[in-house]
Amino acid sequence: MRTKHAMIEIWHETLLSRKKVGTITRRDGKYILVYDEAYLNWADSTPLGPDLPLSKQIHVSKSFWTSLNEALPPRDTAHYKDYCDAAGIDIKETDPLILLSTVGKRGASSFVFEIVHDENTMENSAKFLRYLQKEAKLSLADIALMFNIPKLSIFKLLHGQLKEPMIPRLISLYQKYPDMTLSELSKNTSVSASKKERLMKVLRMGNL
Repeated sequence: MRTKHAMIEIWHETLLSRKKVGTITRRDGKYILVYDEAYLNWADSTPLGPDLPLSKQIHVSKSFWTSLNEALPPRDTAHYKDYCDAAGIDIKETDPLILLSTVGKRGASSFVFEIVHDENTMENSAKFLRYLQKEAKLSLADIALMFNIPKLSIFKLLHGQLKEPMIPRLISLYQKYPDMTLSELSKNTSVSASKKERLMKVLRMGNL
């Protein structure tokens, strides 16, 4: 499940430093990029692209910026599906914020794009896991094994202690794309057939 107001943090990374560049949010159908003031004052700062100059701290647009779209791998590249699979997203995903923070997270430049999850995303992910526990009669260890997520991370998520933002995003993708989840689950040989079938049945119901 996507957050209502998705947010991405942008970082400038080198071997010796990591500086926050700014944030991108989506509100009321518009994309808003805000450069961090400290980054603007940094002597070595560079813009994210020609359509996002440092002369303006705040950029607002109804469409996603060309410079950031160009940071994404081309869909027609032979390895695009592999990139999507590695990032845990559907190959048909079109949300630019999701794409930028997954398949475009680390491009050829020094800029890094990281998704930020609010408390609502954490709560929805935890609710989904509790639903699977109850309806499919699975333990935390079962869910961890099925989704290839550390058991401790799932425990922390359920208790509001998780700091890793990508795990809730992964879980939300499992919830949003049950067909993809079922496909991946069918390949998992570490889970018993009976438990796998119970989870598949619940995912097919799709009425959390």
